[in-house]
Amino acid sequence: MRAVFFDWDGTLADTAEATYRTYERVFGDFGIAFDREVYRRTYSPDWYHTFHCLGIPRERWPEADERWLAHFAEETYELIEGVHELLAALTARGMRTGIVTTSTTSSAATTPSAASRIPIRCNSASPASASPRTTPPTSVTRRKTSSWPKPPASSR
Repeated sequence: MRAVFFDWDGTLADTAEATYRTYERVFGDFGIAFDREVYRRTYSPDWYHTFHCLGIPRERWPEADERWLAHFAEETYELIEGVHELLAALTARGMRTGIVTTSTTSSAATTPSAASRIPIRCNSASPASASPRTTPPTSVTRRKTSSWPKPPASSR
């Protein structure tokens, strides 16, 4: 084995609460009540399923998408405990590491509170051309490890 690839959301980063808060704000923008019970019943990685379940008309889904992206961009979240140590151990063994994700605007590359500390090469591939979109819009991001700030000394 020469490389290990990770998903971002829920594997390297704990984005669950940020996702909930984002949905809460988006549905609030549309005057739709949203709480944890509604989230539990309707959550799907397919935003449109959730939009449909909560009554956002299809013609307003592009607007809901834009609001979701804007609200999520304002969120912060942390890496899952042990990620720095795992990545450091893989790097020490000469393993190449990467992120394969459908996260929007590659939150893996744009979230300062988490991603700026990951010593990892990020090569996300976009599945958008292969199938209809069932998740938020995908961006392709490429960043070399050397251009990322070093992780805290405790995780090297």
